[in-house]
Amino acid sequence: MKNKILWLLMLLITVFGCNADQPAAVFDPDNTGSPTPVVRAIEPARAAFAGVQQLLIKGENFSPDRQRNIVSVNGEVTATLSASGNEMTVVAPLVIGDSLTIRVDVRGAYEPGLFAPYDLKPPFNTFYKFSAEETVLDIAFDNAGNLYALVVAGSDRSIVRFSPDGATRETYARVTVPVGPPSLKMAPGGALMLARKNNRKLYRIPPGGGSTELFVQLPKKVINFDFDSDGALYAGGKGHKLYKVLPDASFQEVADYGDIVIVAVRVVAGYVYLAGFVSEQTPSGVVLQQNIWRHAITVDGVGERLPVLDWTAEIGDAVITSLTLSADGELFIGNDGDDPIFVLRRNGAVAPFLAGLLPGPVIMCSWGDGDFLYYINHLISPPETKIVQLYVGKGGAPYAGRN
Repeated sequence: MKNKILWLLMLLITVFGCNADQPAAVFDPDNTGSPTPVVRAIEPARAAFAGVQQLLIKGENFSPDRQRNIVSVNGEVTATLSASGNEMTVVAPLVIGDSLTIRVDVRGAYEPGLFAPYDLKPPFNTFYKFSAEETVLDIAFDNAGNLYALVVAGSDRSIVRFSPDGATRETYARVTVPVGPPSLKMAPGGALMLARKNNRKLYRIPPGGGSTELFVQLPKKVINFDFDSDGALYAGGKGHKLYKVLPDASFQEVADYGDIVIVAVRVVAGYVYLAGFVSEQTPSGVVLQQNIWRHAITVDGVGERLPVLDWTAEIGDAVITSLTLSADGELFIGNDGDDPIFVLRRNGAVAPFLAGLLPGPVIMCSWGDGDFLYYINHLISPPETKIVQLYVGKGGAPYAGRN
């Protein structure tokens, strides 16, 4: 009986199994995939700044659909900005090293395109390291790319000038009044302007160096200032006022900031940008409410105060130390937090620049020539002050004081 049943089962399997639909083969030996991508060259040649600089990759068999191209180094995938069949523009992967291999994968191709060797450099370096006795309060640039640093060493205060490559250092002028950060700007015509520490006075050093001369005394204390395209400067500070000072040293109050202390001023494209704070004493200590605003410059002074960024709500308690803008209108914000530079994009998004990578804090920052931003990095323990040169991949907004 058992043998008869087994015989019937085998017969059914044979009959119906042979007629069942078979699944498609997982591997099609006739499908060779899309053509393998080939990388012929990368610009800039040999090396780029990791995480920031754009790379132009040239070759064949790329996808015109940029999202089908995957560019990576050591598994770190980067953004593809544009693509055609034989060129791609990408951001250099945030991988630092020498003799790396750039890998290009195209969806549908079975093999990647490889390019080696290629170097990806850190996007920042030390422009100049000062002695343990020296503290740098502010920096400024002239049109030739020379960097001017306000340096304090004990009771000695001086303006030091560096060549564009940082190789040459010379004393440009002695400062004969107390000064404090932030307090140095290049003025139209080649003069340097200084704000006296916790004071109402602004001083001027003539082109070529020389003695420190009183330029103007304002009714309230000033911390920071900047110039517009007509040579007027806008100054604010602990006096809770914004002043406009003309080249002949006449001035007017153009905005009342109430209880707000103005800590940073930057004038760009017909607007005055300001950062400031209100302090509140609480049982746990002093709490700062920090914001960034701007005013349109008008014939009579400035327009209404407009909000730009609620720093405390968006970022937290890191203290704003400086403001500057790129040529394409993005706001770079220096601070004393773990991520020492934040960027406010034109679409309103705000995020750290190279999160977790930059040495902080930022005491003051200023754009030099080209695509480099410079900032003062000061550590207390152990004491160390240096100027950091940071590749940003774009130039700074025009600075009227250098003209």
